[in-house]
Amino acid sequence: MDRAVFFGLLRQDVFPMLRREGFGGSGNSLRRMSGPLVHVVNFQASSSGGHCYLNLGVHLSFLPTPGGKDAAPDQLDEASCAFRFRIDSPDPSGGWVYGESANQAKESVTGLASGWSHVGKAFFESYAKYPDSFVSILDGLDPSEMRSVDLLSHARIAMHLGRVEQANRLVEAGLRKCPPVASSLRANLRRVVPPCP
Repeated sequence: MDRAVFFGLLRQDVFPMLRREGFGGSGNSLRRMSGPLVHVVNFQASSSGGHCYLNLGVHLSFLPTPGGKDAAPDQLDEASCAFRFRIDSPDPSGGWVYGESANQAKESVTGLASGWSHVGKAFFESYAKYPDSFVSILDGLDPSEMRSVDLLSHARIAMHLGRVEQANRLVEAGLRKCPPVASSLRANLRRVVPPCP
């Protein structure tokens, strides 16, 4: 089945559902913004063809992207978000197949819409409000189970919320896990909490 047919069905059946929930934009990425909070839904065509991925992202406008750049909230893509998730399909590829017929394409799009309704909404619900959702996230963190790059994002959020002691603890945990060769990440971690005068 043609990719254009599949994406046509997405625009016909799934995009209106997302727009009713506050997402807007054009192309294959839709965004919903509230204060510093940005939610992104991205439909990514696979490079190998035959299917697309349903990617979700959450970012806060005061955070630089993982690449260290500032991004306008209305242009932010899912790959640049601090918090990311992919809704997998039952297909072994994890992607939502285009199908060999219009009926198969429709079935796949229906499955994707169901995945959004059951999994996507729950993902975004965890990041529904700023600052409340992020205070809850910070209160429940276990730094021992986190990567250094994730500790950096959480330390920046803690600092933005005035939780300096927690930001320091997250930075220290990030530095302990961060390999010496990751000099840029180590430098970013050290910059989170300004030194005392």
